[in-house]
Amino acid sequence: MNELVELFALLFVLYLFECLAWVPRRTVGFFAFFGRWRARIAFRPNASWSLAVIFGKPWPPLSPPWLAEPLPFAIEPQGITLPDGEQRRLTWEELAPLHARATRAYSGDLLLSTHACRSDAASLAETLERLRTSSAEKRETEIRRFLDKRFDVDVPRFRRKQFAKSVRVLRVLSNALWLALFGGLGAAVLTRNMLILLCAAVLSLVLWPTNSLAFARALRKQSWLPRAHWPDRAKRLVAMLSPLSGVRAADTLAREAWADLEPVTVAAALLSPADLGKFARPLLVAAQPSDGDALAWWRTEIRQRIERVLARRQIDPAALLSPPVRENGRVQTYCPACLAQYEAGRQAGEMCPNESCPAIPLRAFGAETKTGAGSSAGATP
Repeated sequence: MNELVELFALLFVLYLFECLAWVPRRTVGFFAFFGRWRARIAFRPNASWSLAVIFGKPWPPLSPPWLAEPLPFAIEPQGITLPDGEQRRLTWEELAPLHARATRAYSGDLLLSTHACRSDAASLAETLERLRTSSAEKRETEIRRFLDKRFDVDVPRFRRKQFAKSVRVLRVLSNALWLALFGGLGAAVLTRNMLILLCAAVLSLVLWPTNSLAFARALRKQSWLPRAHWPDRAKRLVAMLSPLSGVRAADTLAREAWADLEPVTVAAALLSPADLGKFARPLLVAAQPSDGDALAWWRTEIRQRIERVLARRQIDPAALLSPPVRENGRVQTYCPACLAQYEAGRQAGEMCPNESCPAIPLRAFGAETKTGAGSSAGATP
């Protein structure tokens, strides 16, 4: 039975790799845990990596991680501003014809951005090319129309219903295949009963091709996903020819479902008002224009739409951004995004040291702020 234990361990390790989704580090994953939805920023194994990972729930009932990612750069009537250290701005006249290759958007041969989904890269490249070739008078209106689509809170609910209907059979078969592979093999390892192993093997061999056919059928039924945006052929073949990949076949479809929507839009459709407020607070802070901000127009447009999304869930942005309860009299500053509080040594205007708050300046507690115990923010360093 040692060989059987080794086989079970090998299959389990390979399956865990199938649960990993390698995505750009700005990507947000949404998961359901016991009926409650949660949002998680993609995890980077190393801070220098351009890619990050989102781990899908590995146990039944299998549900794919829903992915959403913010726009990779600022889009303004004058051009686009890339998120490098110098905030390099390219005017529309400087941009070459834009196109997408798989999950990457290009201006000529210049790589502009990498995306988690093919449909997001294609949609962005198409929009930018339309803006590049349109007149200067129309660009501002077209950019606003594009942003309105990304912040439309009705779209994720509609697509979720479409997705659930089209993959209903596939999800049932994928869960059954998981139980046959890991439940049957695990029971055989524990009981050392070869009859259980034989039954699990036969059931897996029946469910495997059936699951593959259900995947192909579900792919054709995705009315919201054009054929040009289907997962590439290699991923489709692997999902059909490997039982471990077949278990996660629905993930390859869900990856594209909300690709062209802002994370806060998806969050508004899934999260509770309290969780949505926590998720949106750092986005509101980052979208606040500062004095002399070169991206003031862009930040204002993003902030206005975030506030509209929150208003649909009866969340007051002003109340959301109120200072936290002061932990003690020694605390002088706080981060408006992560709500960490700092004593002497951190002055107002300095950048928050937390990695999750890039370029967020600290704020000083006002004289009217009351001292209290147990802020919801992090501990005082």
